[in-house]
Amino acid sequence: MKPVTQIRSTGLSRINRLVKAHRHLEALRPAFAEWASGEVYVCKKTGDYRYRFGDRSKSITPWSAIARQVFPSPEALAFAAMVLADQQPAALEQPAPITALPAPAAPSSRVNVIALANQAAA
Repeated sequence: MKPVTQIRSTGLSRINRLVKAHRHLEALRPAFAEWASGEVYVCKKTGDYRYRFGDRSKSITPWSAIARQVFPSPEALAFAAMVLADQQPAALEQPAPITALPAPAAPSSRVNVIALANQAAA
């Protein structure tokens, strides 16, 4: 198989999987959030998605059956969680303001980097 054909095939299969997951988006929305936060794991014996911490530790998630039906592997669930999750990283939501550092007093003198950083932070 040619590399271009293989890339197209892989891309289309992932797109089709996301479309199938989008049909169950409301039921899988908690799955994406819990997977992204690391609250669940995949049981090696049964393949079910289970809670990792707290009172519900080791119990099967309510969305496990749907996730196992829609996604062929945990990697596919992780990819869908990355693409379809509502939560975006905080660093991407509000970029830090860019401030210009003050120019050094004399071009031939050494610059005190720590003092410049403290002035920029203040």
